[in-house]
Amino acid sequence: MFSLLLSMYWVGGLYGCVFPPPLERDSRDAGVNSIPVIVSIDSEHQPPGPLVIDTTLVEMGEIPAPITLTVRDLDLTDQVHVYFYVDYDNPNPTPPRNECRGPAGQLDRVLSCEIDRLCQDVEIPSNRDYLVEAMVVDRMPSLTGEPLFRSVPEGTGVSFQSWLLRCEG
Repeated sequence: MFSLLLSMYWVGGLYGCVFPPPLERDSRDAGVNSIPVIVSIDSEHQPPGPLVIDTTLVEMGEIPAPITLTVRDLDLTDQVHVYFYVDYDNPNPTPPRNECRGPAGQLDRVLSCEIDRLCQDVEIPSNRDYLVEAMVVDRMPSLTGEPLFRSVPEGTGVSFQSWLLRCEG
């Protein structure tokens, strides 16, 4: 019996892990690819909203307060991009209305994203709310390909956050 257990241990030992995994807590290697995600949003723009934009003020040059996002990406070499789409799932999707970028080199990147063009091409007065989606990616999307205006290279980390939007004027 003892020899059987010893041989099972010996065979199991031959096929076990030869190199132990790194045990350092400061290791920031995210592996193949990490998905960038929004981990916080400033208190003025909390989902689900609505985000209220007065188009009359925008036309007069008054820019609405930007949305401040903290985006976490474990891949420290990636630059993060946030693209804002309005009612993207309509029959005729449109390109992003606003975008912002965060630099590489930090785990958490704080981005100040303008929202002044979200109500562009919206009929005023509007009697409904719109859906705004922030697409967070670690590689730039293509304006061609499928899905239209959201096509990204294979292996791109993608996440979404959404709000309701009300355009007034």
